[in-house]
Amino acid sequence: MIVYVLNTSDTDIAQLVRTTGTTVWTSVQDAPRHALEGLTLNALERVNAIILEIAHPADELYYILAQAIILQKPTLCLYPKNKEPREVLQHLSKRTIPASVTKRPYTTATIEETVRKFLNAVDYSIPASDIPNIKFTLRLTTTMERYLDWLAQERQLNKAEYLRAMLKRELDNDDTYQQFLKNDP
Repeated sequence: MIVYVLNTSDTDIAQLVRTTGTTVWTSVQDAPRHALEGLTLNALERVNAIILEIAHPADELYYILAQAIILQKPTLCLYPKNKEPREVLQHLSKRTIPASVTKRPYTTATIEETVRKFLNAVDYSIPASDIPNIKFTLRLTTTMERYLDWLAQERQLNKAEYLRAMLKRELDNDDTYQQFLKNDP
């Protein structure tokens, strides 16, 4: 599945989508050359879904939104819960906007679930239930915390995302645990 992401927020929505194993395009340059052959409109014809962060509208946003409507692509329009972009939302509230375009507010706590639910509605193979929702307190040494800060900066992830990815790798590669899961009723 290919998802086009236009993001103007500080939250890395493209990375959230990538964690589901989905291919992400954030510009036409991300599309492989062979994917652009035989197009009648533009590269958006090749994507399966579109996610737009609409809090800071720009000309590009309106162009992509118009293409999403013309192509009838499943489109998720996201905006921060307390910063509704009234002008864009007025356009999206018109009767001429197809049901394939949805708008959802988000917070840092809800954005991952919102994106996963949207992707699951487009492609059922993307699990909507595997969303981190359990808080866990972890005490670290100063050295460990400093390393995590450095690592997060180097890899362009926040510390929680890095730790989740590390645990996921361990979980997936632990044969004993995988066997336990198969035998667990």
